[in-house]
Amino acid sequence: MPATILACDDNPDILVALSLLLRGAGHQVKTVDSPAAAREAVAARAFDLILTDMNFTRDTTSGEEGLALIAELRGGAPVIAMTAWGDIELAVQAMQRGAVDFLTKPFDNRHLLEKIEAHVQRKRAREAELELARKVQQRLLATPPAMAGVEIAVRFEPANEVGGDYYDFFPLGEGRLAFVLADVSGKGIPAALMMANLQALFRAGDHSQPQVLLAQINRLFHAATNDTCYATLFYAIWDRRDATLLYANCGHPAGELDEQMLDSNNTVIGMFDRLSIQMDAVSTKGRNKLLVYSDGFTDEGDDVTVLTFTFKETD
Repeated sequence: MPATILACDDNPDILVALSLLLRGAGHQVKTVDSPAAAREAVAARAFDLILTDMNFTRDTTSGEEGLALIAELRGGAPVIAMTAWGDIELAVQAMQRGAVDFLTKPFDNRHLLEKIEAHVQRKRAREAELELARKVQQRLLATPPAMAGVEIAVRFEPANEVGGDYYDFFPLGEGRLAFVLADVSGKGIPAALMMANLQALFRAGDHSQPQVLLAQINRLFHAATNDTCYATLFYAIWDRRDATLLYANCGHPAGELDEQMLDSNNTVIGMFDRLSIQMDAVSTKGRNKLLVYSDGFTDEGDDVTVLTFTFKETD
């Protein structure tokens, strides 16, 4: 299975040997001779796997430079650590910092190629799973409904292939619309699974009694997850007839109704078995815009979801 591999070592002979071995096996190889050059290479392009020495000229035996580099690369391409000073303690430290495997130099060529093949296969299998999960999650998310008196837009940008943000719309008839924006704790596939659970609860619920609905969802979500799982959410019902927004903010970033902040008036969902829900009402008459967003809108590195409601005068 051809792969794109980054090899980092301060010994030029080792880099030449790795390049010849890996290219001979059909792989594309980039070689660098320092952690700084490795960081630049990773910033410039994606790699399927990274091979890195643990000891460089500045610090020849402790492995600290290699450990620091592995920690920085964690979460990206799988990293195999290499060192001629290898021992069990350093191997354990490398794995704890994020390496997927460990080799002691001089290494056996066949053994190295087998390790590369195995880790590249795992990486690509995981990428395929995440792509499938992304497509499933996209199908779970609702399309904003067309409704007189308001124009609704959605911006959804998961930080990874899948995310923990959830939004939905529930037309209730007679000019009324319920909607929710939630952000479950965690990231990646675990968060996406929790998001799907929360979606099922909202879609099966009775929105005619919102306080009862949210209390039930809290109890069921708490029962279905562990003690560290929770969700923040902003839930509201807009009534076009009297231009009223009835809302519950459960530990979520404040909604913005023009210059008015719709702050949290409840604790998060799922943290406790029982929760008494408070709902507040504000008038949207004469207002222009309501913004409801997840914390990624203001904090880098998290999912970003923004719901924009632009109110329009109707006859």
